[in-house]
Amino acid sequence: MAFTRSTPPTWRKLFFYDIEAGTKVSISAEDGTEIYTFESSKTFSGIVFSCPELEQGKTYIFTAGEESQTVTLDEVNVQ
Repeated sequence: MAFTRSTPPTWRKLFFYDIEAGTKVSISAEDGTEIYTFESSKTFSGIVFSCPELEQGKTYIFTAGEESQTVTLDEVNVQ
């Protein structure tokens, strides 16, 4: 699926462990600029994130607590 203005890029991540309630979660641009941040109200093991600021081909940093992971968005949703 190609991205269009009406379908912003979506990032999906499934974890092999639980992210505990109360954990700070953030998605940042590669340069460290925060795009979105929140504190989880419940324990979770996966996330779906979509917003117009995400751009195809760009690299983003997902942080949950002390753990970070970089991901580059491609034409298909990232898992």
